[in-house]
Amino acid sequence: MRIAFVTIGFAPNRTSGLDVSGERLVGALLAAGHQVCVVAGAKGPLIEQYQHPRLEIHRVRVGRSNWIAFAYRASQRVQQLHRAHPFDVVHFWDIYFAYAYRHSRYHNAAE
Repeated sequence: MRIAFVTIGFAPNRTSGLDVSGERLVGALLAAGHQVCVVAGAKGPLIEQYQHPRLEIHRVRVGRSNWIAFAYRASQRVQQLHRAHPFDVVHFWDIYFAYAYRHSRYHNAAE
């Protein structure tokens, strides 16, 4: 499966224990043979710590408004990535990050 995983914190930019548990989930998905695309936040340039042939990490800018701006930017990035190469699953690690996401097989485009 091709899975998008959206979380504001991912190593080396962790902010909570939720971020650590998200990293563990990503590791388990990779170990199970899935392709995982992580969309995570960053306040500046980072050196990525995780390398895996089935892992993509895309960073979006996090500013002063943190999760609100992150949710909007991450949703835009997921939509761009999905158009280029569709995901089987899009998983938002925190429900608040999903509010700006408008793509769903159940979403009515006329809304």
